[in-house]
Amino acid sequence: ILFVTIVEAKLPEITPQDVKAKVEEILRTHVAYKKINNELSERILKNYIDELDPIKVYFIESDIQDWLYPSEAITKKMINGFNQCDFSAFEKIHEIMLTAIDRRNRIEQEVETQTLPQKVDPDELNELSWATSKQELTSRLLKIKALQLEAAEKIEDESKELFFKTLKKR
Repeated sequence: ILFVTIVEAKLPEITPQDVKAKVEEILRTHVAYKKINNELSERILKNYIDELDPIKVYFIESDIQDWLYPSEAITKKMINGFNQCDFSAFEKIHEIMLTAIDRRNRIEQEVETQTLPQKVDPDELNELSWATSKQELTSRLLKIKALQLEAAEKIEDESKELFFKTLKKR
């Protein structure tokens, strides 16, 4: 029974019209915003990017700069797109995310052969800004890997393998 459930499991089919209707429903009940304006569209874009890469280890700032600091033309295009059920801005960001995932996977392979930094301060990785280059992203990933290795050393031997498998999967 479980196998059949897994095989048949599908993401819900949501159309752009469904999204628009749900957003309009939310806006009707919102205290401050009754329609999407420039300020709200900027926040929506930034929140979407933050949801895709919350710990800032995939995107490089130049990848997403147009949406992090959108011009009035971009926010206006997004608002018009919303009104026409066109979410191409989000589709474009998603495409860039897929490219960023490939880049991150390549960096991970490079990091495997590099020497990890010593005595990394975990606070250094709190409240990060976006990496501005591939080198900065690589350095960030090396520090994260060093912290992960330090944490793994504190775990019993049997659990270490499971720990690293889980990290790799994530």
